[in-house]
Amino acid sequence: MRYMAKPVIVDAFVIKAVGPVLDDGSRWLDLEENPTSLASAEMMSRMTPGVGDYWVVQSDGYVYLNPKEVFERKLSPGHPLGEKYHGNTSNPSIECSTASSGKSGSSEHRGGF
Repeated sequence: MRYMAKPVIVDAFVIKAVGPVLDDGSRWLDLEENPTSLASAEMMSRMTPGVGDYWVVQSDGYVYLNPKEVFERKLSPGHPLGEKYHGNTSNPSIECSTASSGKSGSSEHRGGF
């Protein structure tokens, strides 16, 4: 079966300095346009952050690190629908659900643009 990823809007901050590893395996990261943040050992289990990599916060609150090359290949700044879309991880155009009329394939418009 084929699947398609849902669109996700993120806030991303470039890592501008990386602190030493602390006793618990975490480290402090200086981020552009954001306060210094602590990356846990779990966050760094798949990569060691470096200057130029990204601290990423998804609209659902999930926070992760992303290498510069991967981030810049998969994501681009802004969104064509602007701030109105920020934080909405569902289909931005139309949300439909099956109506309770019993008609197969009928749908009920519940929002959208």
